[in-house]
Amino acid sequence: MATRASSSSAQPFGCLYMPHFAAWAAAAGPGEREASRQAIIVHERNRVCAGSPALRERGLVPGMSLPRARMLFPQARFVPRDLPAEEAYAEELCARLYPLTPQLARQEAPWLPGFWVVLQGLDPAAFQAVLPAWHAQGGWARFPAHAMLAALCAPPGQLRLLATPAAFFRTAAVQRLAEVGISPRTLALLHWCGVRTLADLQRLTRPQLQAQFGTEGSRLFAWLHPAPHPPQIPAYMPRSLTVACTCCWTPGTVLDFHPWLGALVRAADERRPAGFVPTWIRLAVTQRGAGGVARVRALKPPYAGTATLQGPATYLLTQALAALPAPVPVTRLALTVGGLRRAVPVQESLFRRRPSWETVRQHLVRRFPQRLFRPRRTTDAPFLPEEEFSLAALDE
Repeated sequence: MATRASSSSAQPFGCLYMPHFAAWAAAAGPGEREASRQAIIVHERNRVCAGSPALRERGLVPGMSLPRARMLFPQARFVPRDLPAEEAYAEELCARLYPLTPQLARQEAPWLPGFWVVLQGLDPAAFQAVLPAWHAQGGWARFPAHAMLAALCAPPGQLRLLATPAAFFRTAAVQRLAEVGISPRTLALLHWCGVRTLADLQRLTRPQLQAQFGTEGSRLFAWLHPAPHPPQIPAYMPRSLTVACTCCWTPGTVLDFHPWLGALVRAADERRPAGFVPTWIRLAVTQRGAGGVARVRALKPPYAGTATLQGPATYLLTQALAALPAPVPVTRLALTVGGLRRAVPVQESLFRRRPSWETVRQHLVRRFPQRLFRPRRTTDAPFLPEEEFSLAALDE
């Protein structure tokens, strides 16, 4: 245990926090300029989830109602939340941090908004260098929880070093914990009891916090009283892979790109680790002059197999070609399969039974004679997609 403690103390922990992560993920496609990220508001269920740093400085608050946000920021671009796009962008950010240190772990919890990554074994100067470009907040401390608190209270684009956590706790306000999921009721009760700073909160014991706030009390105690010997962060394993091809073709129909898309799907399936399946895919279409668009889609189980990826990839290609800003030749296609996880075999019936269909069919045929049709396969190798099926009358 002494060796583990000394190695932990010799390698402090760093934390990177991006509260505007969902807004930047919405503008993470190829060809997106920095100016396009300055006025993005992401919403879900009629509430604001995240906004660009420039809008947050002007008073945008997560949780604000969507009508009020539209009234205050009429020039902003409002986009619905896209969880697959956020997962793809999170993998991209982790890949950019990997050259700094392989010891990194993304912190995912329902009460942690935005993007959180805890790192170990990196140089503070190198860590500080990546923060301004991302408008990210950084923390540096002996324990991961303290590093996360330091990142929470750090100014955007700067790294806060906790050489003496006691001095930091005396100045950090308890109200900042609202950003990590502590309920307003809990913070109001703490305020009424005279608990204004993290130092005041640190004086309370675990039984006191649990008796008053239950599960939230346990989380509050864990933030300020971490384990004395934190475990080492394991090496990061990428959960996505990208395959790309270079082409030069003026945008036309989707069929023109099928040979390249099919080759990308097969290459991604060959490079996929054995036993792992993707849960989302991303297709980026780049045009001459560095313009282009990207589209992301989540996959439904079962995930495995080249045939399963071909359909969603074709759908994304159709969307991307329709959204190209100008008829400039396409120079590059990049397919990313991400969210790799171990395949769980599930056995289910090949055909779903519908015992009441016969009764419904007879009733429909009698009420609408010669008005109902069913698809019938005409050929296995159609020249055009619309020639594969024809309509046949549904009779008794």
